Amino acid sequence: MTNGDQVAKVATQHGRTLTYLEVGDPDGPLVVHNRGGPSSRLEARLFADCALRNRLRLICVDRPDIGQSSPQTTRAYSGWAGDVTRIADTLGYREFGVTGRSEGGPWALAAAAYIDPRRLRHVSSIAGGSYGTFGDNWAANHLSKADAFGGLLALRFKPGFHLMYAAIGLVAKNFRFDVTAIERRVHMWQGTDDRLVAAPINKTVADRMPGAVWHPVEGAGHFVAIGSADEVLRIAPEELAA
Repeated sequence: MTNGDQVAKVATQHGRTLTYLEVGDPDGPLVVHNRGGPSSRLEARLFADCALRNRLRLICVDRPDIGQSSPQTTRAYSGWAGDVTRIADTLGYREFGVTGRSEGGPWALAAAAYIDPRRLRHVSSIAGGSYGTFGDNWAANHLSKADAFGGLLALRFKPGFHLMYAAIGLVAKNFRFDVTAIERRVHMWQGTDDRLVAAPINKTVADRMPGAVWHPVEGAGHFVAIGSADEVLRIAPEELAA
């Protein structure tokens, strides 16, 4: 085992390259983590110790919009589900899990929608930015806190400001699979004091998704994935071993 990290690349069936960072136990069950935004594969380092304690092989992939992965002109959630499956195949895993934080939350839900549950045995969405789940920007009434945070970024970190609103626009416009048809188990983690993605957004998604398991974390904010990492990741090896 190691609590260091390893950078590697996987070739897709269409000639693109996906770059990922690996942490945790290289012999453990596989969990593919969908990073938040603005972030990259380096987000895996935040979970290195926790992955090791839970004996997980956790990898975080640069999606085509950032980092060292190849660009992709036309993107879809179904296509990303195929890329995630390709990674698992390349690493020699028949069964695997998926997690997603913030902007990565919808991508984890998409995996639940598109990947065979006999292969995808664990799914967690953590404070997911599900702004487009039920139509164009249906969660607009809950974005005031996000806008306040955006104002802070505009004043202090303009690159982060632009990336944040590009991400919100992407998920608000393109999140177009039917979560009400997802009957497999999906863990929904949410800080009750989240000031970026308000708790009612994901509670509504969970209430309308038959397979959802709601995990409210009292008093936690948007970085609940980090503060409660052990609780979040502890479930994965149990479900992957079942």
